[in-house]
Amino acid sequence: DIRVNSSLARVNLLGCGLDAEQATVVVRAAEAKPQGSVLTLCGVAEGQTELDVSNRGLGAGDAILLAYDIRVNSSLARVNLLGCGLDAEQATVVVRAAEAKPQGSVLTLCGVAEGQTELDVSNRGLGAGDAILLAYDIRVNSS
Repeated sequence: DIRVNSSLARVNLLGCGLDAEQATVVVRAAEAKPQGSVLTLCGVAEGQTELDVSNRGLGAGDAILLAYDIRVNSSLARVNLLGCGLDAEQATVVVRAAEAKPQGSVLTLCGVAEGQTELDVSNRGLGAGDAILLAYDIRVNSS
């Protein structure tokens, strides 16, 4: 139990099938702990800068867990969520978390490498959630 165990700092719940309500309960429990004591709900290692969960078949609960990790992990700058199955509402939850961070902290939600000038996602069967993630990347990576 996150609320009781004072040493539990890293948990990986991605892909566990939590719905939005269940994931929200877990996030609230993590947020109730002293700031900085629960470092990840998605298994992000200390100092990790990249997270690739593309094509993983994630759902509503996963979006909430990812949003938490994006908010609390200052080193996490590159996340690849393309093709992971988030719908528009779920992708928006993640984008809002990225937008709430200081400018320049989350550079991509689509796995774009630093200095990359092209991204070909043709014929990948992407959905509405992917379009929202791509729109975020285009906004923050335009120079």
